[in-house]
Amino acid sequence: MKELNDNLKYFEKYLLRLTNQIVLDLQDILSDKIVVYKNNKTILDIKGYFFEYEYKYLDIIFYGLDKNLNLVTETIKLPTKLINENFKNHLMPECIYNSEIDIDNGYDEQKYSEEEFYDIFDEYKSKMHDIFLNWFFDCWKKAVGNKKLTVYAYFSVHDSYYSTDLKTMKRVNDDEIKKRFHTKN
Repeated sequence: MKELNDNLKYFEKYLLRLTNQIVLDLQDILSDKIVVYKNNKTILDIKGYFFEYEYKYLDIIFYGLDKNLNLVTETIKLPTKLINENFKNHLMPECIYNSEIDIDNGYDEQKYSEEEFYDIFDEYKSKMHDIFLNWFFDCWKKAVGNKKLTVYAYFSVHDSYYSTDLKTMKRVNDDEIKKRFHTKN
């Protein structure tokens, strides 16, 4: 469908316009400029940086955990500054959100069976998430540069069992993360 392909092209351009802000936010987190700690904790208490995104609106949050997987920071929503096209303070542009609703509500039953339509829509959403993930990973690499991280860093869908280890860019599960946190290093 042309509308879905147009959405993907627009989304890529939109994310490119957010790149500088996300890179700056990530650098500010890594350099401890914008992190707010809980209960007299400090950067020395952080064992891991966690970045999660919400599947529907692609909102990204950051938080830091200690060696016992306890929250030691306030959460930070990224990017810290959005451009005017955001939807109700979400990362997802409003025009794409509205377009998806219109497409979903008005699919042509003469042209596609319901199953065909949702297969096409699922493929579109998969491509959108791939674009989003690759964009975030590129931003992460730019933000980290040549710095050597002394803590773990992970990126995942909110409440997912799987995460991407941002140091290795490999997929890991919660059990592996817990094991890493409970080993001395």
